[in-house]
Amino acid sequence: MLKTLHRNWDEADVVPGHSCPVEEIDQAYLGTTQGNADLALRCAIADAMSDLLQAEHRVCEKSRLISRGYVRSGVAV
Repeated sequence: MLKTLHRNWDEADVVPGHSCPVEEIDQAYLGTTQGNADLALRCAIADAMSDLLQAEHRVCEKSRLISRGYVRSGVAV
């Protein structure tokens, strides 16, 4: 079963004058795509995947830099 990465918001959680970041992102993508919800969703997913791939690349690069100078070998059991 899939777990959600967001929590459910109650009306009591809403602070007057402040909007949920998800709503702001939603409106930004809808504005960019002239209200085309399908295209907005595809753009949001593409941007999220791009960000994820960049983050994974940075993690691999940091791991490589951290391990530089160390000899990697199997662990003796």
